[in-house]
Amino acid sequence: MGYELNNEIAVSREVAKLIASGAKHRSHPRFRQAVAHYCDSMSQPAPDGWPIWKLLNRFSRYFATYILIHNFFAWEQYGETHPTAAVLQKQSGLSPRQTVNLVNALKAGRLVTVESLPSDRRVKLLRPSCEIIREIGRSMLAYIQAEGMLAGDSSRAGQVARDPELLGDVICHCARFVRLHGTVIHPFPRILSLASRDCGYLLLVTLMAAHYRRLDGRSPITLSTNALAKRYDTSSSHVANVLRDLKDFGDFSSNRDGTLEHLSADLVDEFETWSACEMLHYTALADAALARGAGRQYRDLSGEEDAMAG
Repeated sequence: MGYELNNEIAVSREVAKLIASGAKHRSHPRFRQAVAHYCDSMSQPAPDGWPIWKLLNRFSRYFATYILIHNFFAWEQYGETHPTAAVLQKQSGLSPRQTVNLVNALKAGRLVTVESLPSDRRVKLLRPSCEIIREIGRSMLAYIQAEGMLAGDSSRAGQVARDPELLGDVICHCARFVRLHGTVIHPFPRILSLASRDCGYLLLVTLMAAHYRRLDGRSPITLSTNALAKRYDTSSSHVANVLRDLKDFGDFSSNRDGTLEHLSADLVDEFETWSACEMLHYTALADAALARGAGRQYRDLSGEEDAMAG
């Protein structure tokens, strides 16, 4: 898979408005500091234990799990369709076999459990664990925290971080936005291309973290192939392929000791605009979830055109 994606997509009015607001948001005096904090948070080494990052480090698998979480909360909180494997297969964006393999892997890691519907035990429901909700919501929460840095108020992020049900509701309504308006990531071709590769988004945020550390005079991150492969529990050959593509497009270079030498202004600009959009988007969703509390209102979208696989 090449670095650039040339797919031309129609950007919905709501996503276009978000991008326009994001571009203005970058003028905040603490914006760079907030994005640097996000990148530092997201570029932490892979945790020990079950290889959850390896399972979710490609956009397609992340997206399918995100839809699994949506389906559960849309059913539990708002009475939508039962969150079964058959329903997920139609919405995940993966092939039916890939969806089954993903669900089996999540079950093996005790990240998803299968439960029978009390009123009809033939119906098997997929229930996401608190751990998988937090993992799928990790970037969302980090962007909510970054937005809190601009406002000087971390209370919103703290409330969402402490409550998996609340974070699940944010994920649920984020998927609702995707169904109605399309994804926010597709208008950002470099971000999407990297996120579509194993470990690509993690490598991107690590390069960005190294960029901000260099600007701020902080200790550098080692960007050698072996160091990054160890950091994210992936193969050094795969890391080398991703970095080589970035180098071939003139977007990245490093010194012999693995410190950042160059990151293109175009890539930084795209990432910062994307980050501004995500900060605004997830913060608005979190505020709405907090406002709903126990009396949530979620319109049934089952009769509308489903754009979730987009």
